[in-house]
Amino acid sequence: MSVMYPLRVFPFSTMSRLLCCAVLLLLTGSALAATVAQVNFTLDAPSPHMVRAISASSPALELEFERQPAIARFQRDWDSSGRQLFRHDAQPATRYRYRARAAAINTNSAGPWSPWQTIRTPPASSAAPRAPTDLVGTEGDLVIELSWSAEDPDMNGFLLERCDADGLCQPAALLHPDLRRFQFHTTRANVFRLAAFNEHGISAQVSTPMLGRDLPIQPATATPPRVEDSLAAREISKHGFSDGYYCTSPAELLDEGWTLIGIRGEEDLYQNADGCGTGGCVYHRFQTIDGCYRAAIGYDQGGVLSTTPPYRGVNETTEGIVITNSSGSATDGLIIIYRGGEEIDSYRWQTRGEPFIDQLPPFPEIGDIQSPGN
Repeated sequence: MSVMYPLRVFPFSTMSRLLCCAVLLLLTGSALAATVAQVNFTLDAPSPHMVRAISASSPALELEFERQPAIARFQRDWDSSGRQLFRHDAQPATRYRYRARAAAINTNSAGPWSPWQTIRTPPASSAAPRAPTDLVGTEGDLVIELSWSAEDPDMNGFLLERCDADGLCQPAALLHPDLRRFQFHTTRANVFRLAAFNEHGISAQVSTPMLGRDLPIQPATATPPRVEDSLAAREISKHGFSDGYYCTSPAELLDEGWTLIGIRGEEDLYQNADGCGTGGCVYHRFQTIDGCYRAAIGYDQGGVLSTTPPYRGVNETTEGIVITNSSGSATDGLIIIYRGGEEIDSYRWQTRGEPFIDQLPPFPEIGDIQSPGN
C-alpha cells in the first residue's frame, strides 16, 4: 500500500532559495566528480632520451597518455612511495606536450583529459658522463641495498657490475637514469661497481667493499621418495569427481608418467610427465583435500616452471637453499629462492647484449633489470 503525503507549498522567496541551493549542489557535485575523475601528474626529463610522467592520482588507475610528438615507447613502474612512474623514450632538445586520462576499462568509460603540460628534454651530450658518487651498500638477507648520488643530466643510465673474491667482474644490472637506489638479490659475497653511461662512453666507476655472504646451496642428492612415504596419499577416502576437481592417486599419476620428486609433510611434489622443455620442468604440489588427492589450489594453478624442484626427498632437512629459474626463455625469467621448501625471495632477471652505450631508456619491460647469476 502506498502512502500519500500532502503537498507542502512554500513562499516564493523560500522556494527560490531552495532552487538556488539545489542548483549549487548539482554544480558542485559535477565539479567534484570531474575533479575526482581527472588525473594529475608532473613531468621531468632525467636524461636527453627520457621523459618521466609521475602520477599523483590513485595508483589503481589505469592511465593513458597522449603525447605530441607521438609516443614511441613507454614503461610503467612505481616509486618507493607507491606513485606510478611512466618512463617515455624521447629525443634530445625536443619540446613535448602531454595530457592524460583514466583509461576505459570493461564497462567504465574513459575519464576526461587533463590540461596539456609541456617539457623540453636536455640537449644531447657531447662527452661521456661524470661518475656517480657516494655509492653505499647495506647488507640484508639475500638482498644488498645500494644507494648513490649523481647530478650529471647527460647520462642515459647506470651500469652496475659485481665482482667476486677472485676479482672476476660481470654486469649485474642496467638502471634507469632517474634511479638512485637499487636492490640486488644475491646468494654470494660481491664487490659492486657503478658507472654512468651514454652514447659517448662509460664514466669512471665507484665501488663498494665486499658485501653479502656466500650461502650454502642445498645438494641435489636427496633419497628419492616412495609412494608409501606419502602421508597425503594415505588419507585418500574416495576417487572420481569431487567439488569440480579431478581426484587421482599416486598410482594413477605414476602410470601416466609423472615422477614423485619430494614429500614435505602432507604435501607431495610431482614432476609433470609432459612438462619439460628449454625453461625447465613443471612441478605440481598434490594434497588430499576433502578426501580427494589432487593438485593443490594456488600453486599457480598450473604448477611452477623451474629448472630445479623447490624440494626433494622426504622431509629433507639438509642445510642450504635451492635456487630455481622459472623461464620459458633463455633471455629472461623469474628466480625463486627456497629454504626448507619455503619461498624466501624472488626477483626478475633479463640478459642484455653489449655494448651498453647503445641502450636508451626506457629499458625493456622488466625495468630495473638484473642478471640471472647468483
